[in-house]
Amino acid sequence: MKSKYRNLLVLVLILSSLTLMSADFPQWDVPADAAIVKNPVENNKMAVEEGATLFKTQCTACHGALGKGDGAIASANLTTDAFQSQTDGAIFYKITTGRGVMPAFKTLEKESVWKIIHFLRSFGKKTTDEIKKHAELKVTLIENDNADNEVLAHVNIVLKDGKEIIADNVKVGLYVKRYFGLLPLGENLYTDSNGDIKVSVPADLPGDTDGNIIIVSKVEDSECTPVEQTNTVKWGISTAETEWGKTWKSTRALWRTNDKLPFWDYILYFGITIGIWIGIIYVLLLVRKIKKLSDA
Repeated sequence: MKSKYRNLLVLVLILSSLTLMSADFPQWDVPADAAIVKNPVENNKMAVEEGATLFKTQCTACHGALGKGDGAIASANLTTDAFQSQTDGAIFYKITTGRGVMPAFKTLEKESVWKIIHFLRSFGKKTTDEIKKHAELKVTLIENDNADNEVLAHVNIVLKDGKEIIADNVKVGLYVKRYFGLLPLGENLYTDSNGDIKVSVPADLPGDTDGNIIIVSKVEDSECTPVEQTNTVKWGISTAETEWGKTWKSTRALWRTNDKLPFWDYILYFGITIGIWIGIIYVLLLVRKIKKLSDA
């Protein structure tokens, strides 16, 4: 009977946990004077794009890339009708006030918060309502002898009939690929009236052992289909020539590969491994001894 009640209690606890996990967040009341505040930032494409960049750095960890609340911490789903029906003022109040595990983003400039809200409105649109323009990206690498090298990105829009037109005011991201992410070569880059955007590449960027770096170019405009292109070019400093590269080759450290691990780490690893096996063998011998005594 005790076992039966214990199993029933475990089942109740599991069901309670699942219920709490699936439950909606409690109601969050907003003061009337805060809810009626209008968004002072003009709702244009550049504001939405800047809001998207801010959302990516400030909000995706919890709310997820698509705002569905599926990030590292359970959070509100920003795509629901319940969320989207709120006023901009109410959303601004919640972002800057915070509640529970959600921090109060008071250090963000007010204008930045309003731009994030403009971007959040895109989560409420159906994908069928948004017809993306088909973008094509052409990247030219310009090597200069007496100045920084440059990356020239050109964007065209391809119409349904196959005709190409110059794409001005299209957001483009230009980066250098690093070990743990992308290093931006500029912020809020938009093509000019010729469909071009040009940025300089610093001459002191570390590359691989041969000095190669990887240039990543992206069309990141909300009105266009995403396009990405990578180019490898020998514009960096060879790691073999830097102090860091020399240190990397000679120094033993925990983050290195097996041939450069500290000696004490080898001793610790093999000591623990041998100790575990000795413990397993000892337990097996005891089990064998107990079995013999029970058979006697």
